[in-house]
Amino acid sequence: MKAKLIRDVDGPNPDFDRKKPKHPRSNNPYRVLKAGTVLEGPLCYVHCLGEDPHAGPDDQECTEMVNLTVERLKQEKAMREAQAEAQATKPVPETAAVPAAANTTEAVRPETRRRGS
Repeated sequence: MKAKLIRDVDGPNPDFDRKKPKHPRSNNPYRVLKAGTVLEGPLCYVHCLGEDPHAGPDDQECTEMVNLTVERLKQEKAMREAQAEAQATKPVPETAAVPAAANTTEAVRPETRRRGS
């Protein structure tokens, strides 16, 4: 699966060595990946998702995965909206009146009270 960057982005530096001290020029953990760089891997399609993606699909497999993911996200959003609408229109059941002493120590059975209280 391949995706091609459409703008410059920060990315991991494959030459970074944890044992050496960090230095902006010689041993930086990140580097700038230039537009046009091709990303490869099973999860590279995630760079093509969102409102402002920083990559575009570069092969058929990536295009299909992006389309499937976008459709799934639309379905999930529609389901959440339908559930929210159903919750909003659902009648609220009447609650039984709770006796005033239910939340005090008087409501606790004597055998369950701790001694000395």
